[in-house]
Amino acid sequence: MLTRHITVLIQIMLTIITSIVAIYTDDVFRYFHNYDEYFFCIFLYLGLSQIRQMWIPQRWTKLCFAIELLYSLFLIYAFSTMLVFLFIATWITSPKLWDCSYLLKWLIASWLGLQIAFINISWTETIHFNVVTIVIGILLFGLRQYAGEKKRLMLQNDELRQQIYELQQSKLDMIHYARAIEEMSQAEERSRIAHDLHDELGHQFIRLKMMMDASVEISATNQEQAFTLFFEVRSQLAACMELMRSTVKRLKPADHRLHSYSLERLQQEYESAKFTVDYHVEGIPYVLYPSVEIALYRNAREALTNAIRHGGASKASIIVHYEPSQVVLHVSNNGQLPSEPIQKGMGMRGMQDRAHTLGGNIEIITTPLFRIQTKLPIRNKYID
Repeated sequence: MLTRHITVLIQIMLTIITSIVAIYTDDVFRYFHNYDEYFFCIFLYLGLSQIRQMWIPQRWTKLCFAIELLYSLFLIYAFSTMLVFLFIATWITSPKLWDCSYLLKWLIASWLGLQIAFINISWTETIHFNVVTIVIGILLFGLRQYAGEKKRLMLQNDELRQQIYELQQSKLDMIHYARAIEEMSQAEERSRIAHDLHDELGHQFIRLKMMMDASVEISATNQEQAFTLFFEVRSQLAACMELMRSTVKRLKPADHRLHSYSLERLQQEYESAKFTVDYHVEGIPYVLYPSVEIALYRNAREALTNAIRHGGASKASIIVHYEPSQVVLHVSNNGQLPSEPIQKGMGMRGMQDRAHTLGGNIEIITTPLFRIQTKLPIRNKYID
């Protein structure tokens, strides 16, 4: 509903204006004899209201509010029915923590008390003041409902913001976990291959060296046995070479996976079309993680598709710049430059999401040629 300062200001204005108007429109001396007593009672009402709103503990709020309502009804009965606006002003400053069902009970009870305060006036005036009071009460009740709905929406908004923050944190955690699992998998595979090389090839090479030394020692006295050892060494060397070949094959990924996300392959896809793609590499290339290679490939493909679809380009250039801490992909084209700010569609948002997932970002440059730049950070662990 209204803030506390505004409600206090409205209450004070209603009280002062109503008390002054009542002097000129009604007999304010039904039970008192001078203006001093009248204004004392009015200012006492304001004082009680301010004390209730500012200094009374929460557990005494209901009692103080009931006393203030009864006192406003007493003022109506003792002085003038015009002071019904003090009764309304009391309800404007009603406690905000009460729910609507509880307030409705208080409204009914106070309205019955108001009828008793109207006992000294005619029934037509009673109807008029009741209509005014009821209309204002409905408006206040509607404002209370609106304030409650607004507060509920604000709480839901806070919960949604908290959930979004938790989702973002979960996303970052998933990225870290994925990178950690990728690193652990590679470390385990390398450790296993190192053990294979040490346990199998290492021991075989030591045994072969011992056999070669023995063949050299006996070659002067028993050439037939020396030749036998020599041929056995040769056959075991062939077995070692086969073991080495299979180990290296495990280190190297399959050809179809190696070239599935190659930018050279992407360039070759456009050789037969009326769209020329140049591909260049700058810096010292190093091996990229598959996730980085896939992100670069898909961002480059999306940039080329947009160049043809939206820019009407006939030529594009792909440049991959390797830096120690990051790899930068530049995709430019000679298409028509946009005349308005670019609205990011699904494709552009997909490029941005892929870059953000790996801790990078994309940037759109429109001079002198239209260019999309993808930056992906590369930690030292990524470089083999």
